[in-house]
Amino acid sequence: MQIAIYEEKKTTIKLLQSKIERYQSAKNSSLTLLTELEFAKAIKRNQLHLTSFKYEKNESSSYWHIELQGQFINFMQFISELNDNFYYLDFQNFIIDKQDTYLLIKFSILIKRDIK
Repeated sequence: MQIAIYEEKKTTIKLLQSKIERYQSAKNSSLTLLTELEFAKAIKRNQLHLTSFKYEKNESSSYWHIELQGQFINFMQFISELNDNFYYLDFQNFIIDKQDTYLLIKFSILIKRDIK
């Protein structure tokens, strides 16, 4: 019994150490820009449905205007996953509308081309 607890604690420590190493390496470099493909994969992994995507671009930045359908817990997991991977996210115009069996989540993401 104690050996099993020891092994579990050892695994937890290794996971936390790898998270710390990722965090420290990310602090030494700039944040990662999110690509459309990575965004789509994260939506799918977290059981959300993309209902609208509009891309807008100007001289210094780009905007993604997005509408998702899904459950709140799935959306929170989606945001957590993106944050854990150190993606640069600047949410704007964030709206959550409750529908009969799901949430309609609307927001814009500002993507600056020169993150410092």
